[in-house]
Amino acid sequence: MLDYSECIEEGWKWEIANRAIIPSVLKHLERPCNVVKQNSLRSVSIMKFNNEKYYVKYDVPIAQIAKISRIFKSKVQSEFVSYSLLEEHNIKVPKCIGYGSQGSKGVIITKEVLNTDNARDFWFAQVAGNKDKEKRFIKEFTKFLKSFFAAKFLHPDFHLGNLIIDKNSYELTMIDPYGISKQKKLSEKQILKMLQIISTFRGALYNKDIEQIIIDAKVTDKSGKAKLLWNTILKSTGLKVRKNWKKREEQILNKNSKYVEEVIGKNKNIFLFRKGQDRQCVISPNIIKNKKKLEKIFDKQEYPNDIIERVWLSSFCLQFHEIRHQRPLIYDVTNSILYFEKINKEQKIKNYDAEREFLAKLNLAGFSINNIESKIFESNNEIYLNL
Repeated sequence: MLDYSECIEEGWKWEIANRAIIPSVLKHLERPCNVVKQNSLRSVSIMKFNNEKYYVKYDVPIAQIAKISRIFKSKVQSEFVSYSLLEEHNIKVPKCIGYGSQGSKGVIITKEVLNTDNARDFWFAQVAGNKDKEKRFIKEFTKFLKSFFAAKFLHPDFHLGNLIIDKNSYELTMIDPYGISKQKKLSEKQILKMLQIISTFRGALYNKDIEQIIIDAKVTDKSGKAKLLWNTILKSTGLKVRKNWKKREEQILNKNSKYVEEVIGKNKNIFLFRKGQDRQCVISPNIIKNKKKLEKIFDKQEYPNDIIERVWLSSFCLQFHEIRHQRPLIYDVTNSILYFEKINKEQKIKNYDAEREFLAKLNLAGFSINNIESKIFESNNEIYLNL
């Protein structure tokens, strides 16, 4: 751990390991650049100091009640304590250089962890679907989870987006420890809430593999209990997705950049390109420049105007539920055409275990589909749903 000292500089109270960085931080706060995240309470930006990068989290609450709250209870001070607490228990965190406060305002500075990526984005963009990478990721994740639960930490916002991953070693680092508290004993409700983090894997891993994560992380040593916990998580995740669906549906229809990218082609044709869970286009929009290639590598399907939008939205709904299906990747709005990814379909389903699990996941996610057996197919030992 670093050595910290208290000081007052430029009207700010500091607890910091390197006083030399303070003038650069204050200058950066006047006009933050390289902003990576921002909301009404906090901005996160990147600052350079002595040729090294630092993340600057700056709290400037707008609402009067939030301002008063920050004066009596500093968020950055609480976060600073959380960094120290995690370090004491060998949970990897970025090096926290220190924090400063002035009235309701606060700033906390952490050093960049090199060669890392957001763990959630890395899972969807680089890992999911690659069995060797999945094993490496899950091994490190399970180790992290085991340490976290063993220390009896409670995190109010425990999800993969609050972790970063070393792109070589796959070691995980907690980057947002705010609100962490150490409990004498975690209650069943607290355990279940934090275990929601594993719902990210439900689209790629089999149930038995996820239940094994729960056992290997020492949450329980009983397979029956692990299965019960996982089924409960699947149900609650399905409820959450359904609860948020109307909002997401509206965002997709409004062409929100998290989900789609609009491209204007020749003759001013409008194309919508689907984005995956990593928020990147699944296929490059440049494909529309080559019509022959477009029709060769996709299954092209024309629809009536009153149906096509429903099919497009249904696919996104399934994606949010992590239900594997043949996805339309491009929506030609002008000509009412969907371009589906090509999948080699088996004549009949042979993997009956995968079929049973797929149907169970549909059920736990809250789907009830008539004649479901006629709407699923097998490809490369995996089960898919036909829209």
